[in-house]
Amino acid sequence: MALLMMRVSELCQDALLLLENDRVASVPILLRSALESYVDLMCLINNADYVEEMNKSFDFHKKKFKGEKVNFRELMNISTKF
Repeated sequence: MALLMMRVSELCQDALLLLENDRVASVPILLRSALESYVDLMCLINNADYVEEMNKSFDFHKKKFKGEKVNFRELMNISTKF
């Protein structure tokens, strides 16, 4: 959980640094990542078992990236829980 807190903080700091240096095109990408990490953090605070769902999602995308056959319905079952 501490790693997610640090990730959110660091991504926001990086976004601020980019804004201060007129590099605004990259800021939405960083802020989206920060928001996604924040949502994961809130889900973990509400339910410690959420980490298992995060791992299932990661495994799904890892298999898909490798070109292995994946069951999209299985991933959808993960997201409907939240």
